[in-house]
Amino acid sequence: MAEGWARNLGEKWLAVQSAGIEAHGRNPRAIEVMHEAGVDISRQESTQLTDAMLASADVVVTVFQSEPRRHPSPGWRPDRTIGAGA
Repeated sequence: MAEGWARNLGEKWLAVQSAGIEAHGRNPRAIEVMHEAGVDISRQESTQLTDAMLASADVVVTVFQSEPRRHPSPGWRPDRTIGAGA
């Protein structure tokens, strides 16, 4: 959902990649809710974070749901991270 909003709101100036500690595929409920808000995320799919993704990122935004101390990858850099605990 965060990827969908970022793509929708920053489509002309923001390059967005989205991934997590684990990949979970598509979430039909999230697709439905975002569709109701006018944002199409039907082609988005959960992917696993890689060191290459982190290396290419200027900023990493994290949304931890259960384990806030579990860092996504050895390449994770706290100086380029904005965290939002859920």
